[in-house]
Amino acid sequence: MSLLRPKNIYKEKIEAKFAPINTIDFPKEQIDKNKSNEKKKNSTLMIGQGVKITGNISADNEVIIQGSVEGDVECDSIHVDQSGKINGNIKSKTMNIEGAAEGEVNVEDVLTIKSDGKLSGKICYGRIQIEEGGQLSGETSVAERKEKETKPDDWKAL
Repeated sequence: MSLLRPKNIYKEKIEAKFAPINTIDFPKEQIDKNKSNEKKKNSTLMIGQGVKITGNISADNEVIIQGSVEGDVECDSIHVDQSGKINGNIKSKTMNIEGAAEGEVNVEDVLTIKSDGKLSGKICYGRIQIEEGGQLSGETSVAERKEKETKPDDWKAL
């Protein structure tokens, strides 16, 4: 009985190179910047009802709290729903409270407390809006504006 072995008739290696058609060369920095901007626009962290988080949260954009958070939160915008509770240091540009928040709160722009909202602690804000029924207790202060006033040194009183 003889064993048949097939002959290798393909002795040469075939290679093909393809070039993309109609490509535009963008700088890598521009592509990375666009991708990061897309992520920031669409990024929202939602902590659902019944969820309890113990720890610190840092987000680039919005945080919506329907559950419970024990810890510090730093973000662009924070919204505490009616069922939401937060206890910790909060640093944000804007804050909207319908539930309960307690701790050291630093809101750069607008702090809004809705009719069912409760906020207590050491609070610093740029502007504040409190609906009828909203509760605010603790030490409050208004944040200084970042706009510099120009004081001409060369002016003299007449």
